[in-house]
Amino acid sequence: MSQEDLADKLGVSRQAISKWEGMLSVPDLQNVLKISDLFNVSTDYLLKDSIVEESACAAGVAESGYVNVFLHILLSCATAYIWHLVWVYRVSSAIRGYKGGSGLSPAVHLVLYILLSFYYIYWFYRHGHDIFIEEEKNGIGSKDVNTAMLICGVVSPVIGSVILQNRLNAVAVAKSERAEEGVSLEASIAKQTGCRM
Repeated sequence: MSQEDLADKLGVSRQAISKWEGMLSVPDLQNVLKISDLFNVSTDYLLKDSIVEESACAAGVAESGYVNVFLHILLSCATAYIWHLVWVYRVSSAIRGYKGGSGLSPAVHLVLYILLSFYYIYWFYRHGHDIFIEEEKNGIGSKDVNTAMLICGVVSPVIGSVILQNRLNAVAVAKSERAEEGVSLEASIAKQTGCRM
């Protein structure tokens, strides 16, 4: 049966039939009943295809929504881990600089940190100890803070990282203040003696 024949039997235009087939519009209830009688099928059969397709589409949207949320969480965790690794590399570089370039390179620390699951405990201990030595040199150290930092680093690397970074910042500030004092001391000596240093 052509679109024109069906349109004549239902009393609608051929364009209306075309829109129904293309799913651009839906027939009203009277036309659904007429089509059901004309083709000798139930109205459920006529309507069920569109209902099944719509529910499948809705399920697909919901499922893709969960997948998107999971991917966002996974991406956020991966980004945080990468930033943490960058931080590990930078702290290792700073401490190696304080030690005069001795010890493992920051790249080796980074590879071990990634590959060995509990290397971060050693890393926190070793770098916490190195910072403690620098703190003692600058007169700002505390063995209790070093122990607390190690315990926090084992329990929660985030808290340990914050404490370690705070201590590293304190060492950097102390070193810069000592350097400024040294420069001003040299300048005052030079001014008093009339010599250039």
